[in-house]
Amino acid sequence: MRIANSLSLADPADDRSIVSTRADPGSRMEALTGVRYIAAALVVLHHFVPVSEATDPIVRNFLKVVGDGSVSVFFVLSGIVLFHSNVTLQGRLKKTKRHFWIARFARIYPVYALGILLIAPLSVHQILSSHPNATNYLPRLIVYPLSAISLLQSWTPWTAVAWNGPAWSLSVEAFFYALFPLLIGIASLSRRTCLAIALSSWALASAIGMAPFVLWGDAGSVFGGIFFQAFPPLRLPEFIVGLILGILIRDTALPDAARSALSLVAVASLTAATLFAPWWAYRFFSLPCIGLLLFGLTSSGGILTWVLKTRVLVSLGAASYSLYILHVPVFGYLGLIQDSLSFRPLGPVANVFFGLALLTALSVACHRYLEMPMAGWINGRLASRPGQRRDAPAVDGATAEASLRARMS
Repeated sequence: MRIANSLSLADPADDRSIVSTRADPGSRMEALTGVRYIAAALVVLHHFVPVSEATDPIVRNFLKVVGDGSVSVFFVLSGIVLFHSNVTLQGRLKKTKRHFWIARFARIYPVYALGILLIAPLSVHQILSSHPNATNYLPRLIVYPLSAISLLQSWTPWTAVAWNGPAWSLSVEAFFYALFPLLIGIASLSRRTCLAIALSSWALASAIGMAPFVLWGDAGSVFGGIFFQAFPPLRLPEFIVGLILGILIRDTALPDAARSALSLVAVASLTAATLFAPWWAYRFFSLPCIGLLLFGLTSSGGILTWVLKTRVLVSLGAASYSLYILHVPVFGYLGLIQDSLSFRPLGPVANVFFGLALLTALSVACHRYLEMPMAGWINGRLASRPGQRRDAPAVDGATAEASLRARMS
């Protein structure tokens, strides 16, 4: 698996906040659930479709950069959804900080822990086969799993992708969650200031994306590249872009037809960037397209929004976090089984799609029988203690719409 391939993420957004009533203006984000599955599936293709199978340079470029594009989609989407589901119209947290952090832990950690356990035999075997000397493998057998268990692996390039590689992104998300109660202060700023911060964040994210190429050239540095991809503060600009998009989605009275048109233009531009943009400049071209796409998908109409709101894609999107966390161990065991049976009837690319279908079914079951029940249980055990602030009173969709329009007039 390519080193860069381990650098991808799926954000475990709160499904209940996305899939809600269409009367609520904030709930026009239903289509974003479907986007999550598509982005997660692209991560799988990026990781496991061999570049050698692509004879066309355009396809090779797609396989090379689509992982980074999925990273940005999920980081930006995380900012949008967290703002939508956790911030009141007055710009305050709906819950106490403690309750917010417990809810995020409950949402991500059960499946995250399952991924750590499933990858353990594969990782131990890889470490022992690569480092036969005890002085080399013992520290790795201790530090690698501990850094993953504590969600701290992304803070060093040596541990970032060492244990269930794609889970580095949850380490970054944990950093975002820690800062979120402070960052929502952006909502109190003027719209002009918010746009200036968003543009500055785009420029900074683009510069960070170009840094490995500038410093080491096309061949790159393995650890340097991982540092610029996975070090949590360096991914913060994308999350901030998402927060500001969440504010604009809530406060901007743009007609649905205009939002729908934006989404179509954005998806065409993002496709062109993914096929043709050089990897070192990809974030510069892709991040504005991602922002416009996610903003445009908050319309209540349009063909793209309609497709992404279908029951199948919404269900798959809800399970996309499980798909993302489990895809490396599942593909690892699938390969071991096929090798032990000497049974690979499908070609390399077809085999990846077979694995993706199997993984999708497993992720739906995992979401239903582990992810959501455990989230409810943890919240019930840890978040219902004395001293927590109750959520802000519910506001019906019509009242919220009228309030927002009054504020903007």
